[in-house]
Amino acid sequence: MTRDRYFYIFVFFICAILSGVAFYYNYVERVPICPLCSMQLICYYVLGIVSLAAFFQDPDKAGHIFYATLLLFFTVGGVVFAARQLWMQHLPANQIIPCGPNLTFMMANFSLSGVIDTIFNRTDSCSMVNWSFMDLSMAAWSLIFYMVIGISTVFSLVFYRSAEHASFKLQTA
Repeated sequence: MTRDRYFYIFVFFICAILSGVAFYYNYVERVPICPLCSMQLICYYVLGIVSLAAFFQDPDKAGHIFYATLLLFFTVGGVVFAARQLWMQHLPANQIIPCGPNLTFMMANFSLSGVIDTIFNRTDSCSMVNWSFMDLSMAAWSLIFYMVIGISTVFSLVFYRSAEHASFKLQTA
C-alpha cells in the first residue's frame, strides 16, 4: 500500500470520527446543531467520501492531484465556516443578531444567496458555546482538525511518490 493511500484513509477516519462525535452530541447529549455546524459537517462528509474514493482507487499522480485539490477546496470551506463560528462566539452580547431558521428550512424556502446570507449573518445559535474541551469550543476543535487535514493534504501533494517510483528506489538500494 502506498503512502498516499495511508493519507486518504487517515483523512477518512478523521472525518468519520468527527461526524460520529457530532451525531453523538446532537442526538444523545441534545446539543443543537446550528447552520454553521451543519455546513462544517457537510464539508466533513464530502472530505470523507472523496478520501474514501481515492483510497479505493489508488490514483496515479494526476488523480492524486485531482483528489487533493478537491480535499483542499472543501477543507478551505470548512476552515471558513469554523473560523466564522469561532469569531461569532467571541462577539460581545450586544452585537449578536437574533437567530435564523435551521439549515433544512432555509434550503427549502430561501434562495442560495439568502441561505448564505442567513448562515453568515444571523448568529444567535452559532455564537453559543454548548460544549468545550480543554477550554476550546467545538468550532475551535473543528478548525484545528480542518487545518490538520489541509496541511496534510499540502504535504501529500508536495511529497507525492508513486508506487512504481518507490519500488524502483527499493530495488536499486
